[in-house]
Amino acid sequence: MLEKGLSISSVQRTFGVVRAVTNFAIAELGLGIQNNFIGIYLPTIHLGEKRRPIPTDKLIKLQKQCLAMDDDIRWLVALISDTGMRLAEASGLLIEDINLQAPTPYINLRPHPHRPLKTHASTRHIPLIGVSLWAAKRV
Repeated sequence: MLEKGLSISSVQRTFGVVRAVTNFAIAELGLGIQNNFIGIYLPTIHLGEKRRPIPTDKLIKLQKQCLAMDDDIRWLVALISDTGMRLAEASGLLIEDINLQAPTPYINLRPHPHRPLKTHASTRHIPLIGVSLWAAKRV
């Protein structure tokens, strides 16, 4: 997994799932055996580069291009650029998730049947500012 470029945290998360499934199978089937995935040593060193934020000058250039092109794809990019939403979160929004009437316009990010959220803590109100407010108004 590391040779394929996955980060240590991704490998650890995958092993956690494997351990849990194996523990469940052992318990459900009453096997009375040891889970061989417990106690596997995984290095904790950081092998990859840390993800860096988009430089401000490039972000401003991108936002200007969104304003100039003014189509639904650019609205999505603009919405993400000032809110920090994940692509899946923004693309799964419904019109009723956007509240432009509040004193501070915001997105009510919540799970939907067509798009769950990554974690429970992902449910949140996200203020709309700058080009994200422009994009929400265009939508």
